[in-house]
Amino acid sequence: DNGGGVYHHGAHNMNSVLQWVYEHFPNPSHIFLTGCSAGGTALPVAYDLINNHYNSFLKGGRSLNINTIIDSAVYLTPSYFLEYGIDNWNPWTVLERTRFPYDEYKYNINYSTRLWEHVIKRGSSKDQWD
Repeated sequence: DNGGGVYHHGAHNMNSVLQWVYEHFPNPSHIFLTGCSAGGTALPVAYDLINNHYNSFLKGGRSLNINTIIDSAVYLTPSYFLEYGIDNWNPWTVLERTRFPYDEYKYNINYSTRLWEHVIKRGSSKDQWD
């Protein structure tokens, strides 16, 4: 340990991967997202970004289904973490793109539930969540 800080770049990594996906799969017929534990935590945000990219009205509206299975996602939302820890995760890049009103819920222990509700409301009833 060199005494340095901890830096998280998950939002930037997600954006980079999604740009690669959009470039290499311009017109998929179906998308399936899955993750467990910490790997499932960001899937509601990934779903929202993918749904917005492929199913926007500017691109002709609904064209593909996106199904998501999340197993035991980890949501660290105690008030202490939301007040002092989440800034270290730097999630703002992707949260801004989902139009989630973070400031309204940033100290609310129901933060993760509100994020889920927001994403599902923006999505399609044809997509499946398990």
